Amino acid sequence: MRELLPEAQGPRSAVIPEAEVQGLLTEATALTGVDMEARIAELEEELTADSAQQVLVGLDELAAAQGDGSFPAAGHNLRGKSLLLLGEATQALAAFAQAREAEPQSPLYAINLAAALLTQKRHTDALALLRPLYAKGLAALPDALQQPLLRNLATAARQAGHLLESL
Repeated sequence: MRELLPEAQGPRSAVIPEAEVQGLLTEATALTGVDMEARIAELEEELTADSAQQVLVGLDELAAAQGDGSFPAAGHNLRGKSLLLLGEATQALAAFAQAREAEPQSPLYAINLAAALLTQKRHTDALALLRPLYAKGLAALPDALQQPLLRNLATAARQAGHLLESL
């Protein structure tokens, strides 16, 4: 029975092979990312006009815990939403731009960035983001993004003076 105990197996080497260390680091990074994404999703569920400041504090804590300066696009996007609710349109625009930069293929981040651009009366820039999404076809978008795309596209076209396009 004694030989089944860890001490009976002899001393463990204090040197861990580099490949094993890299594997452990990769696993730790993956776990951190999953936990971060889950926490961001929790914060997003809590977001209201009254909780926006608290959500920003939670995002700041997550960013600090990450330690390496990286932050997922979903975090930047949630920061932008929170800032818009607080009336900080310029800072929200920067946050949405960071989300779009982190995941340039995401239609959600393009639509949100366009909405922030519209708050700054930058309708031409908003149209430049929205028209390619519309050109791909509504069927290419998730159902939840179709109405926001159409609404933002109509608003941008109207602000740009393209009244027929806004219909």
